[in-house]
Amino acid sequence: MSFLGLVNYYREFVPKFVTKTALLYAPLKGTKQNSNKRIIMNKTSITAFYSIRKILITHTERAQPNRNEEFFLTTDASEEEIGAILSQRDQFQKRKNNTIL
Repeated sequence: MSFLGLVNYYREFVPKFVTKTALLYAPLKGTKQNSNKRIIMNKTSITAFYSIRKILITHTERAQPNRNEEFFLTTDASEEEIGAILSQRDQFQKRKNNTIL
């Protein structure tokens, strides 16, 4: 579920977001948000997971930091992994991201 939350936050970078995430949301129908229910993923949903992950990892939109502007540090961690994204707003007030960890 946390993966889908992260992906939803960055949905503007994932072309055809709804189509690509539908396979991952389908097993969650009728499940409470903090449920410990085990979700069985099939080959198609695993492929969708890695496809979305690759889009987020290889996103190439980058910009030089403006040291006079505010930075945003977004973090996430689990028992297995840790991640962080450093971003700033651009002239259109959209956040530009640069993965740092």
